[in-house]
Amino acid sequence: MNELYQQIETMPGVGEKRAAKYHKMGIDTPYDLLHHFPRSYIDYTSPVMIADAENGIPCAVRCTVVQKLAPAFVRRGFSLYRVIVTDGVSDMAL
Repeated sequence: MNELYQQIETMPGVGEKRAAKYHKMGIDTPYDLLHHFPRSYIDYTSPVMIADAENGIPCAVRCTVVQKLAPAFVRRGFSLYRVIVTDGVSDMAL
């Protein structure tokens, strides 16, 4: 039998948990996986200037880190890091 039409569980690295997730998406064979295409995607190939970025809209910004702020320790083993970045015209905190 062709390997493309065997059950997804026969693929290396696919156990019961991952197979269940695939089955939920309608992917039962490696052939189904090869022909599973995304419904949509976000195009990050055209970066925008910081000043042109719209609030709440995903975008790509080409920038340089200019300052690293002190980390905020939220809980044991978990820290938040903030940086100041610039695109040469505007600055932004991340």
